[in-house]
Amino acid sequence: MKRTRAGVLTLLLAVGCASATPAEFFAPERLLAGVGDRLWWHESGEPVFLPEQARRLGLPTDLFEIWLPRGWRETWIPQRDLRRLSRAGTIPVVVEYFFRDGISRERVVREREAWHRSLRRLADVVAIDAPVLVVLVPEFNDEPPHGETAITDWAGFSNEIASALAIFRERAP
Repeated sequence: MKRTRAGVLTLLLAVGCASATPAEFFAPERLLAGVGDRLWWHESGEPVFLPEQARRLGLPTDLFEIWLPRGWRETWIPQRDLRRLSRAGTIPVVVEYFFRDGISRERVVREREAWHRSLRRLADVVAIDAPVLVVLVPEFNDEPPHGETAITDWAGFSNEIASALAIFRERAP
């Protein structure tokens, strides 16, 4: 829960520093805002649907971010919950974090098939009749492991992203 609390704290500090009231600051005509980390949290053994908890706390919920590392499970983002967010007026933002902090040209090439399998699974999950934003490879600007090539120095990385996007266009148009 550390990431969720840190994200909420940052958001609350931003509200406190703004000259507008929180309602004005998060007005839809100004920007879309949200919080997130995962859809569900267990508190005292009870499941809590975090987007609804955020609404109860008065936090903005235009968007709700869900991070998916390598090895994620479909049970973490079932389509029924993505639809539930959509019905409540919230756009799910799924952050695909397959490579984590160890991304490099060598790792992308070596793990391409596993990455694409994960992307196909994700594309199938987000294929709902509502908007879902997917962020691919948020770690692209991280330093590579020692002795490996940064993807920011690899011209072929744009082809890798194009291939990844093709998976989504085919399976979740």
